[in-house]
Amino acid sequence: MFELSKYSQIIDHVRTVSKVHRFNSRGWLECFCPYCNDATRKSNPDHGHFHLSPVSPFAHCFRCGKKVGLGQYLTYTNFPDKNLIRYLDKISKVSYVGTYTRFSSTNTHHHSATYVKLLNQHQTLYTQNYEKYTLYMQYLYERCLDIDPIMYYMSPNINKHGELQVAFYNSDGHYVTARNVENKTRYDAQKNKKLYYFQTINKITEYQHIVICEGQFDAVNLHLYSPFFKNGFFLALGGSNYTGIITDLIMSFLLIGKYTIHVVFDQNVYRAIDIMDILNKKSNILNPKISFKFYYPIITKDVSDLMMLQQIERIYKS
Repeated sequence: MFELSKYSQIIDHVRTVSKVHRFNSRGWLECFCPYCNDATRKSNPDHGHFHLSPVSPFAHCFRCGKKVGLGQYLTYTNFPDKNLIRYLDKISKVSYVGTYTRFSSTNTHHHSATYVKLLNQHQTLYTQNYEKYTLYMQYLYERCLDIDPIMYYMSPNINKHGELQVAFYNSDGHYVTARNVENKTRYDAQKNKKLYYFQTINKITEYQHIVICEGQFDAVNLHLYSPFFKNGFFLALGGSNYTGIITDLIMSFLLIGKYTIHVVFDQNVYRAIDIMDILNKKSNILNPKISFKFYYPIITKDVSDLMMLQQIERIYKS
């Protein structure tokens, strides 16, 4: 895997071409942006807006929005080692257009009230607290790579303690939960039992495949990167009550047709075998045409980490 800290020649080059440079608390190397020349925005700027990722050959300017592969940036700034540039270009050949392609046939929410609300929340944090906005975007990149968070109904939030969070909403605009960015507590102390989904819930019966997992980031990364569920409806339970919530789902939305429900467990799910047995028995009673398929990550603790690992491996093998 790529680790920026192991490439001292790149770090030295950044120090040469940017008068101001530093590693921030999440390990990203900050410097001046050569594309929008943010060094000239004021007489004596103390930080740059261009950030180099610590874990992939990718860079992003949070001022002008420029996103480039690390090799492109080094070429633009006259880095002398052409062999290293060619190597970086090779391992960074990955396109994220799949995110938008999948949504083009399922969602048209770009002018909805929820979309406008989340867009305003992003813009407000960007203008009022640029440092926290940068941490928020970097955290999302570390969890999902390069995505548009609004398409997945995510938004930055500052809680009552002044801590930065990623808030999750449903496609109908209802708040689900918030993931903490800056402290060790994973989720907001306030429990919320709402399901997380980014597709139109009232159209769930139109999908033959329903993908159910535990965490919100799990659902996002399965939708983005899994080769198995390209035409599915994705739901995150927000907990491990698989049997109760899935049973309610079948009954509430009258899933009376032929469906395949894909249940993706985390590695630490207690009594997964019992859950599988109960769900199969319940489906035989409620709707025998429903079939279940179960998945379990072996080499990572949860499915989100597995999807990220597979995507990073695809980047390096391309």
